[in-house]
Amino acid sequence: MTERCSNCGTETDHREARCRVCWRDFLPSIELVGDAGTVRAAIGTDFGRTILQRAIGDAAAFASDPQFRIFKDHAMGWMVQETVPPSNPTMLNDAPIGPTPTAVADGDELSIGGKVGRIRIRLARVL
Repeated sequence: MTERCSNCGTETDHREARCRVCWRDFLPSIELVGDAGTVRAAIGTDFGRTILQRAIGDAAAFASDPQFRIFKDHAMGWMVQETVPPSNPTMLNDAPIGPTPTAVADGDELSIGGKVGRIRIRLARVL
């Protein structure tokens, strides 16, 4: 299946991460959706107490600065990893992530220490 690039109009295989002509990035932006709101990123970002407060409110007090990093890998998609050992572990679908980059998918859930600050991952594809 192909999709038309909104930047240059080239038909591109829908599994490609970039347009083969203009190199427009097709990887989706990522949204972290919590009880207090939504935080969106389109580039690699370190998430700590201040940013997480917008998504999880007062539960962000349990987060470190930074708590985790989310970044794009054009072969694997969006990845998450702890950059420094946080006070409370970052959990992905109730499993600790640690310093090794781990792929995230639409609907996955991040949390701080497994009990507080539950954040749902939402991916919005760009064409």
